[in-house]
Amino acid sequence: MFRGSSGREKAVKSLHLALGREAWGHVTARLLNQLPTLPPAQLIYRARILDNYYITCPPGIRTVTSRARHTNTTDPFTAPRLWTMPVRSSPSSVKLWPTPDVVLAELRPWAVRQRKARSELAALGYFGSHARRDTGFGSGLDLVRPRMNTRTLAVLLPLIAVACQPDSNDGSLPAPATRDSADIRIVENPRPPDGSRLWQVGPEWTLSIGDREGADPYLLHQVVDAMKLPDGRIVVANGGDGELRVFDASGTHVATLGGRGEGPDEFDYLALVEPWPGDSIIAWYGPRLSLKVFDSEGNLGRTFTLEQTVDHPVATVRAAAVIAGGRILAGQHPHVADPVVVEVRDAEGRLFGSLGEHPGDERYIANEGTDRAMMFQPIFGARAVQVPWGDLVVHNLNNRNEVRAFARDGTLARIVRWGRVPRSPTPEEVDAHIEERVSWETGEEDRLRARNEYRSVPVAENLPGFASVVVDRLNHLWIEEYEPPGQERPGSVWAVFDPEGQVLGLVETPDRVEIFEIGEDYILGCEWDALEVERVRVWPLQRG
Repeated sequence: MFRGSSGREKAVKSLHLALGREAWGHVTARLLNQLPTLPPAQLIYRARILDNYYITCPPGIRTVTSRARHTNTTDPFTAPRLWTMPVRSSPSSVKLWPTPDVVLAELRPWAVRQRKARSELAALGYFGSHARRDTGFGSGLDLVRPRMNTRTLAVLLPLIAVACQPDSNDGSLPAPATRDSADIRIVENPRPPDGSRLWQVGPEWTLSIGDREGADPYLLHQVVDAMKLPDGRIVVANGGDGELRVFDASGTHVATLGGRGEGPDEFDYLALVEPWPGDSIIAWYGPRLSLKVFDSEGNLGRTFTLEQTVDHPVATVRAAAVIAGGRILAGQHPHVADPVVVEVRDAEGRLFGSLGEHPGDERYIANEGTDRAMMFQPIFGARAVQVPWGDLVVHNLNNRNEVRAFARDGTLARIVRWGRVPRSPTPEEVDAHIEERVSWETGEEDRLRARNEYRSVPVAENLPGFASVVVDRLNHLWIEEYEPPGQERPGSVWAVFDPEGQVLGLVETPDRVEIFEIGEDYILGCEWDALEVERVRVWPLQRG
């Protein structure tokens, strides 16, 4: 398949065609990455290497052009074009056709809007392949506005009436389509209607920790994590001084654990804190990301370090999360390695199982091979997300409207998709993204330099499919919708899925909040005010 560029390209395109998809382009790794079921990371990695040596020879001219000149040299299949290059109306290399559930999820709110705008509209129906549920690539949506009553039409035509009553926008959804393919459970979900809300997050917090001035324990700086203990106490990981600060259910400081240093109970670069079996807590810290276990009273129980299983000068295996059974999800940091090794460790840090290799973040190296080399992420480039989900582990890039969950032996077990059509970023959104990054620089000269550097960074073909992923205490999957720069909402909107991957609805959370934990009836996170003062707060969550 990979002996010649033409052969490997045609082989992958044939796979797309067999799946009812039209594909074009010559970058094999990109075509592999856009298959519905992602191939092994090693296969894509080898395709990237071959793609970097792709030869373009116009008739009569013998020139060799590396694709690395115009694309992300680390991830050539995901960093497409600069805005100075010609742009097709659709830059994707695969023409995706929406599923019937996606189409109908978009049709329902549109029909409601038409009913409100046109009082003479009594009914609206669809027929043909969408009504028969036998759509294929290229299937269109056939609509009809009947001139007879709905009952008569239902007898004469194989037509399904679309709700047109003024009160029909109640957030109801078509049923998700679930199927099995090669032992992989695939759940195709419609997108809930805009404006619908599954559950309500209280507008006012019920507990707030931190202030602009006061006693030291309440002055928070670089909060990296927080968790709630079964008795209501809140543990705050304050990264600024490497302390675990414990507060009671009323927000009063009761204890401080650790501190910056190398002593037995101290932390050097505190990273995360999570619950551990037996009402204990576990925290990990750098630079080697060792782990410390404390009991419920704050007494240090033990310290251990993950045994290293990979040979890498920077991207060592580090703890990422606690998973069921008192085990640890671990792996290389996706910001500095691609692909990354993902593993499961036992309670002593020993290797328990491997999930194999998975994609890391997209990266672009400017001036590669020189002493001026700098690493950037492509504008709107994909980031890897990784989170335990029951007995599975979610790990994939956020450049798709889907998440992939793997069993602990590394086999792909579940794909969850939702009906949101991807789109390319506009030039205005690219400019806004650059200005947002440039604003982090302090001086005007530094901002000018950064702006010029970002102008040479590749732009991703599509906006990210989502922003982040959180799993709550009831094993629901929360996927945060991505907001392009300049189009931010007052709060963040999350699509919530049940433990099997079926969408339940949308939930909105407060703005400028990093969520650390979602419980049965609360949300715990860190909020920043206009002066960047950090406060750890609890909001009530009313599940419907």
